[in-house]
Amino acid sequence: MTLSVASHVPIRARAGAAVVLLARYGIYVGLVLLCVCGALLSSAFLTSTNFLNIGLSVGYVGFVAIGMAFVVIGGSLIDLSIPGVIAGAGIIALATEPSIGALPAIVLAIAVGCFVGLLNGAAVGYLGANPVLVTYSAQIIILGIAQAVAGAGFIYAHGAAFNWLGNATIAGVPLVLPILAACLLGAYVALSRSTFGRQVFATGGGYQASRVAGLPVRRVVMTTFVISGALAAVAGVLMSTALGSAQQEIGIGYEFNAITAVAIGGTSLFGGEGSIGRVLAGVLLVGVLNNVMILAGVSIDSQGIVKGAIIVGAVALDVVLRRVRTR
Repeated sequence: MTLSVASHVPIRARAGAAVVLLARYGIYVGLVLLCVCGALLSSAFLTSTNFLNIGLSVGYVGFVAIGMAFVVIGGSLIDLSIPGVIAGAGIIALATEPSIGALPAIVLAIAVGCFVGLLNGAAVGYLGANPVLVTYSAQIIILGIAQAVAGAGFIYAHGAAFNWLGNATIAGVPLVLPILAACLLGAYVALSRSTFGRQVFATGGGYQASRVAGLPVRRVVMTTFVISGALAAVAGVLMSTALGSAQQEIGIGYEFNAITAVAIGGTSLFGGEGSIGRVLAGVLLVGVLNNVMILAGVSIDSQGIVKGAIIVGAVALDVVLRRVRTR
């Protein structure tokens, strides 16, 4: 009997190691396989125009995913106010630019995103409210305000500054990507090289323990939502100037693209674990996945099912990993 038990130990250890390797490197293998599938499914996949489309979609989702990563790592699960912030920021920027100028309009739009994040974070961090209910309610309110401002139509961009911002490139690369790269670098430094980053991980990994240890957990939670609101507003401004217009439905679906990218990038939806580098890998995979499904003619409803299944799979893998680590 002793020999039988001992013989199973290496097998269990190898199985655990395989699960850890899958979680660590599986996303990169999946990205390569997805690109191969895209090339086989459509001749348009490997064209420069299609890569440009992927880059732009990755750029907008990337901003939202960075903010979502802060919220999730900090233990607050999700920020569902993102579609409202994207739409609201775009509408505010385009509607106020003719009267106050491009730069003040952009600053105002981002400030509104920060304010929404501040309200969400105060409710979740200081009042202990459910983040799903709070942020979903915020989304409904903001979209209602956006509809009241824009009506059933569009707000259009005016002025050379916004036209330039929406179409500017650097060495042929859309401006949104260098801006995203700067945000990624800033987020990396904040999470991995700062006291605040260590507090975010500690808060998400053990809220009560961190609170007893004297960490400002409420302020940390609130700040993660402010970051999420600010980056969603940046995405809304850039998206609206690129399209030349904004309306209340412009941001719908971005919250689920972001949480999908965060989850498959290895960020634990239970909080306390994750990295900006893996979030970027998740964003790339989601961008390519969306592109491949569009090229393959997959319906919008079916795309949602695929993303939902990916999130469920990522959560299941996270649960398995936690059990493996605690053995």
